Amino acid sequence: MEFTIQVSGIAGILTPLKLVMSMNSKTANATPKAPGFTPGSCAGSVSYVCVSAGTGTAKLQVAEVLLIAEKGFQGDGHAGTIRQVSLLQREHVDAFNAGHSLNAQPGDFAENIQTRGIDLGAIRVGDLLRLGTALLEVTQIGKATKPHHYAFHGHRLLPARGAFCRVLENGLVQVGTPLWVESKVRR
Repeated sequence: MEFTIQVSGIAGILTPLKLVMSMNSKTANATPKAPGFTPGSCAGSVSYVCVSAGTGTAKLQVAEVLLIAEKGFQGDGHAGTIRQVSLLQREHVDAFNAGHSLNAQPGDFAENIQTRGIDLGAIRVGDLLRLGTALLEVTQIGKATKPHHYAFHGHRLLPARGAFCRVLENGLVQVGTPLWVESKVRR
């Protein structure tokens, strides 16, 4: 199956984005372990977008944000750092919520973007990710946990489950923005 959608880019310019999907008898009947998720998947979408003016705090959900090359999220405390954009799978947040008596919301783990459908565990440092018209390079998988790092009721998902990126090409990101691995680093 093949279709083209229009993605609003910088300054309102519409950019055609061609998505190609294929199905065969095996994939048509496959049952993912979580809704909208297949382990090893290289394509998904943005579930939530979050920012905070400072660092070391939860982030607040916003409708959309501009990613700026070599800076990161416009208005975010991590703009210009080595970890300009942080990604966390929605499936991991859902699993956390199911296993705890807490209800973590978007941004509670200090992530910029919650994704759905893409296996962030399958990406590596150097991989390129496309978020609509924005292009990101994976710079770090997880991070060391330090006492001063933010925690949601004593729990941290980004150190073990997060991916951190730098922005190579500008783009507007919002809920539903398609996300896929554009190129993989040779292993």
